[in-house]
Amino acid sequence: MITIEQCRAARGMLDWTQQELAGKAGLSKTAINNFEKGYSDIKLESLNAIRGAFEEAGVQFIDTVGITRRMETAKILRGESAFGELIKDIEATGCEEIMICYIDGGSTDHAGSIKMLDFLRRFKLRNIRIRLLTNEGVLTDIIDMRILRSEAVKLGVLTFIYAGKSAFALWGRSVIIIVDSLETAEAGRRHFEYLWTTAEPPALKKEARRQ
Repeated sequence: MITIEQCRAARGMLDWTQQELAGKAGLSKTAINNFEKGYSDIKLESLNAIRGAFEEAGVQFIDTVGITRRMETAKILRGESAFGELIKDIEATGCEEIMICYIDGGSTDHAGSIKMLDFLRRFKLRNIRIRLLTNEGVLTDIIDMRILRSEAVKLGVLTFIYAGKSAFALWGRSVIIIVDSLETAEAGRRHFEYLWTTAEPPALKKEARRQ
């Protein structure tokens, strides 16, 4: 939920007009104006849309009394439990999509490949959309996947983008860095979308190999 006071304060913090908030929340300006003036009842789904728009922009809500700007943080996970901790963090965000860039290191990274397939199956069961950019080493029909061209490949780097976070992992050292930053996540999304448009569906890659 979000109160009238929190809505006005959040708009002020972000320097948004009612029209800008309406566009980001998928509502009309009249609906926002009526809500802030207390003229009419508003549906719960509309309140959730307003709050969601603010949270995407980095606003944190403190119960029903205040707001604050979300701080950018970085957390380092180490050891055998690192990947499990990453999974818990992704689940806690309640995200609707996960973007992954994963390059299989071959036989020396066999354990990493198994972890990745288990990860994909886990979130597929939760009906979370997953898009995977990879090389030929981890072909799978579990999720929507495209094959990176050779010039885009950087062996040993695994990247996740979800909600307002980015996670960077190095399998060999069992180190995962989670960056809680909307700016970093947005930059990662833009780069991912660019690579996605230049990558090839698996079927096209196989067809090219036959010719």
